[in-house]
Amino acid sequence: MRRRYLAEHGMARFTERTITSAERFEAEADRVRGQGFAVSVGEADLAYTCLAVALPERGDGIVHALSVSLPTADFGRRQGEIRAALARAVPEFPALPES
Repeated sequence: MRRRYLAEHGMARFTERTITSAERFEAEADRVRGQGFAVSVGEADLAYTCLAVALPERGDGIVHALSVSLPTADFGRRQGEIRAALARAVPEFPALPES
C-alpha cells in the first residue's frame, strides 16, 4: 500500500533534506525499524528536528507513533534526553481507540 501511494502521489520536497525518492524512503524505513526510532533533521523545516518511536501494535497492521519536535539547534545536546523520555512514555501511552 505504501509503495502504491508513493508511486501515485510522489513525495513533496520541503527542504533540500527532504527524502523524495521511494528507494531512499524504503532504506530509511529499514534503518528506522532496525534502530527502533526515527529522526528527521530539517526534512520539513530546517529549523526543526523530529524524533519518533512506534507505539505497540494494535493488531490492525497499522504502525502508530509518538513523536516530539524540537529546534534543530537544541537537538545535539538533547537527543538522548528526548529519546529516553519517548521510550519511557510509550508503555504509559493510552491504548488507541478502535477505528
